[in-house]
Amino acid sequence: MYGNVAEWCNDFYAEKYPSGGPVKDPRGPDRGDQRVLRGGSWNSGPDACRSAARKGETPGLADVCFGYEAYGFRCVRRAAAAESGAGPAAAK
Repeated sequence: MYGNVAEWCNDFYAEKYPSGGPVKDPRGPDRGDQRVLRGGSWNSGPDACRSAARKGETPGLADVCFGYEAYGFRCVRRAAAAESGAGPAAAK
C-alpha cells in the first residue's frame, strides 16, 4: 500500500507530537489548522513511504486544483466484538 497516495488522517497535526502524549495509538492534539498525512505517495522518496512518516497539510487547500493528486484516504470502521478475533487462523 505504500507509495500509492499519502493517507489523510482525522488527527490534527503538531510537528513534535506525540512528545509528551500517549505512546500507544496517539490521537494528536485536540485542535489545530492542519491534519495529518501519513505515508508516502507515488512521487515521494523512500523515507516517506512508511507508516511512521507524517506531515501536516491544511485540508481546505489540498485539492486537485492545486496539484495534490498524491493524497487519498481509506474508509475504516471499528470491527464488532465478534469479528475482532476472526482471521485466517480462526477459520479452522
